[in-house]
Amino acid sequence: MNNTLMVIDASNKGAFEKISLHRIPGALPFAGKFRLIDFALSNAKNAGIKTVAIFPFGNYRSLGDHIGSGKRWDLDRKKDGLFVLPPKHIHMPTETMLTFQRMHEHMEFFKRATHTYVFITPSHIVWNVDIRALIKVHETSGADVSEIMHDDQRLSTFIMKRTDLLELIENYASLPYQTIQEYITQAASLDHHLIYHEGYTRYITDNFNYLKSNLSMLEFNVGRTIFAPHAPIVSKEKVAPPAKYLASAEVTN
Repeated sequence: MNNTLMVIDASNKGAFEKISLHRIPGALPFAGKFRLIDFALSNAKNAGIKTVAIFPFGNYRSLGDHIGSGKRWDLDRKKDGLFVLPPKHIHMPTETMLTFQRMHEHMEFFKRATHTYVFITPSHIVWNVDIRALIKVHETSGADVSEIMHDDQRLSTFIMKRTDLLELIENYASLPYQTIQEYITQAASLDHHLIYHEGYTRYITDNFNYLKSNLSMLEFNVGRTIFAPHAPIVSKEKVAPPAKYLASAEVTN
């Protein structure tokens, strides 16, 4: 899918309190060997997306250490690949969603891109989604912006044309809205389309959902849906000996 650029919004601090003091939510461990951002990156890899831009905030060292050059997700390449775009202004306040002003700091990145569509999603959603199918639904709808939903929950995930997003970024200072969520709510003439994702989905923004989502991976039907063989979730490879279970070991769940 060389016509699609993925933008990962890692600028939301969430309500994780102490567990996010030294790492941003996308870098939080999940289900043993994974990190929350692995799901967004793996969904991009499975869809054949070759360009991913991550907008982090604050102390993102742990995130950078985890993703490295992006080789594990086939993003270590001479053309396109992985881009980590930190804030240029130290005192820029933490937002609840990626703003046009924040993207304006790296406007040249969007100008130089040649992709038709932009898929914007947070760094801390646990799901296994077929982005190619979502893009096709968006194309068929003819809408300006498609918003991905799960049941009645908004996932802060959107599909739109790169040229339309670039126009919003360039004119952010004169706009009455500063995020895509505000844009689809306030722009009267906007053709806004909803796409409902039916599979298991957890938008993790606080400690309770973080714990509940980790525990749900112990349920066979849930784990089989998320860690599907045909669309694998991959993570950073670690060099360590495997666990060894002896004859006297007791293993539960």
